[in-house]
Amino acid sequence: MVTIETSRRGAELISIKDENGNELLHDGKTSWGRHAPILFPRVGGLEDDITIIGGQGFTLPKHGFARDMEFEEIGPNSYKLVANEETKREFPFDFELYISYKVDGDTVSTCCTVKNVGSELMPFGLGFHPAFKCDYSSGESRKNHFVIKL
Repeated sequence: MVTIETSRRGAELISIKDENGNELLHDGKTSWGRHAPILFPRVGGLEDDITIIGGQGFTLPKHGFARDMEFEEIGPNSYKLVANEETKREFPFDFELYISYKVDGDTVSTCCTVKNVGSELMPFGLGFHPAFKCDYSSGESRKNHFVIKL
């Protein structure tokens, strides 16, 4: 059975440990300051980080803003982010983003729900960027199984 740890910041999965206590995710310190960020409301980059919505330009950084936001904890390993004044400066839509993680034996499930609570069509991107630790020094790799439910 695996165990997990999550964070309100970005609703990020920050630890997955196997049945022997071995950490399976990147430490979030060396080379890259993240573990498994949620990418929303866009995935990837745009030229000059500018997107045009309704004829108006908005600066929306690479991979969006969710990974840097404080989410509301709504249950064990379950989080919610609601559009606010800060998010609307970059993404002018009313939304609710729900992220939850569940462990079932050796399977970690991620469930995401994006709700458009506004009246206009809301284009968005949703992605995941987990960094799994892989030690290939022995010449063998460890097989990990993760289920992502959208």
